[in-house]
Amino acid sequence: MKKIKKKTSKLNLIPILDAIFIFIFFLLMSAQFIDMYEIGTDKPITSTLSNNDNKKDPLNLTIKMNKTAISIFLGMTPKLYKSYSYQELNEYRTDLQKIKAKHPKETSAILKPTTNVSYKKIVNVIDYTKEQSINGRKVALFEQVIFNTEL
Repeated sequence: MKKIKKKTSKLNLIPILDAIFIFIFFLLMSAQFIDMYEIGTDKPITSTLSNNDNKKDPLNLTIKMNKTAISIFLGMTPKLYKSYSYQELNEYRTDLQKIKAKHPKETSAILKPTTNVSYKKIVNVIDYTKEQSINGRKVALFEQVIFNTEL
């Protein structure tokens, strides 16, 4: 008795690969590329307080932003210092200068914007918080702006 060999057919992958390459081409051509922007900020600094440091409460400058106003809070149990509209940024800067004069060693501020605040407003507030210009010379206020988002 003779054994009959069955001929095995090979799978032709060329049409499948052609279809995949065409699909990838159309996928890349139809993709929308969005420019992403990044604001560099510092991480919060944590440290332990010694007994000498407990005599004076830390400033803990917190700036809360919503769609219509900016509010400054001070202290570990945040107390409202003052609120401003976005048209009052010069007054905001003046008050930050007064706070800096009372706390010259403080260099950080916590920024808490809500999700509905525009990117441009956040950048303006950061600029006003970090430095001021006196007679064409830039003087630092609160150089470390730390983001803390509220939900």
